[in-house]
Amino acid sequence: MALMILPFLSSCTHNRGDIGALFGFWWLNDLTVNGVTPENFDPELTSFAFMADNVEVMRQGESHGNTVVVMGTWSMSNGMMSLNFSHHNNQGPIGYPAWIYMTEPRIYEMKIITYTSKKLILEWINDDGDKIVYNLGKVL
Repeated sequence: MALMILPFLSSCTHNRGDIGALFGFWWLNDLTVNGVTPENFDPELTSFAFMADNVEVMRQGESHGNTVVVMGTWSMSNGMMSLNFSHHNNQGPIGYPAWIYMTEPRIYEMKIITYTSKKLILEWINDDGDKIVYNLGKVL
């Protein structure tokens, strides 16, 4: 029985290729803007899930039923990560995680500061010149 289940367990981490340590569920542990954590930031509310070339960003509802889920795509190359939230359907943009300063449908190019199996730190300079740092920790 265990041998029959094994292929299904491994296939989840290798959908369209092995994405390595990035695969899985990550919490946004900290976010800073120009070195300061915003007053309204709650690290227990935002998570990222990476699978294949898709990324899901979710904001847990602070109260009943306010959960927001945004889907995009990602890629990594030459010390950079691209998060693409510019996808559209026939009704317009699919969405973008405005609550973490990604305020429009576009591709966000971020410098990878740290990338290990447990920690991912990304740095993005927005159009106003603000340095936004995303500190993610692996959960699953």
